[in-house]
Amino acid sequence: MSDRRREILERLSAGAIDVGQAEEELRRLEGKTGLLHSIRSCLDNLDICLELGNRIALEEEICGQLEPGPVELDLLTVNGSIRIETWDSPQYRLLIKKRVRAADQQEAEDIARQYKIADIRDNVIRARVPDQARPRRICAVSLLLQLPRGHAVSGAIEAANGSVTLTGLENHGLRVRTSNGSIIAEHLHGGPLTANTVNGSIKAAGSLSQMEAGTTNGSITLHAAALDGDVSLKTVNGSIKVFWPGGQDTALALSASTVTGRIAVEHWQLGKRSLSGFGNKFVEARSVNWEQAARKLSLECSTVNGSITLKETE
Repeated sequence: MSDRRREILERLSAGAIDVGQAEEELRRLEGKTGLLHSIRSCLDNLDICLELGNRIALEEEICGQLEPGPVELDLLTVNGSIRIETWDSPQYRLLIKKRVRAADQQEAEDIARQYKIADIRDNVIRARVPDQARPRRICAVSLLLQLPRGHAVSGAIEAANGSVTLTGLENHGLRVRTSNGSIIAEHLHGGPLTANTVNGSIKAAGSLSQMEAGTTNGSITLHAAALDGDVSLKTVNGSIKVFWPGGQDTALALSASTVTGRIAVEHWQLGKRSLSGFGNKFVEARSVNWEQAARKLSLECSTVNGSITLKETE
């Protein structure tokens, strides 16, 4: 979106101009009337929620005690973000932030009550925007979930038009997906982890086992304190960077390919190599300690338009 187009929409949101004036300015900006999308279609894709009606912000907080053992998640938001983190409290805390299109506070609360978001039973935490609320775009929902440390976490996390951030989790099988937004996994331990987005980057850091990450338009960055199991990283338009210390007891088999980009490897187990220029580039290599290592890992990196980098870290 151009700066001029965004400026027009922000003025509309602030009430400086009305819808008709905004459409006229956008039409002049486009230059051809037949090529202009409606103002509503433009607003639908804005994360800043520039809407034709008022947006009333509401919050709902749910706290409770978890049983010992693993926690299963089933989370879905629309036009909002998801953040999951651990904290020192013995209780969990789920904060649901809603933006409701309504004329006033009372109407917003009445609308929000029609759509139940959370359903928490035992150690299963569900918070999903109902199907019937999505087409009407009545609610834009974001979630903040804080979990006591020490619980293994598994399940599905999905955001439509929003980012997903995971911090400090003991992962026992998480599936993360978003359509327009980034995925960030910090201080994550265990696996497997599946992370997919369409328009956005993926960043992961921690002691990871068995990871599969894919995006269409965005980069992938992996800072691994340790790796255990196969890792597959794929994008179409974006770079891939892997930082891994390695160890005498662990060997790595690398398969890296790109069409338009550079492949650079700088790791004691694989030596140093660099491929650049035009055309397909492919690197397939095994660690120098492949025969002696107790654990043998596989790292697959693939992109079409972008570079691939593997570096050793301390």
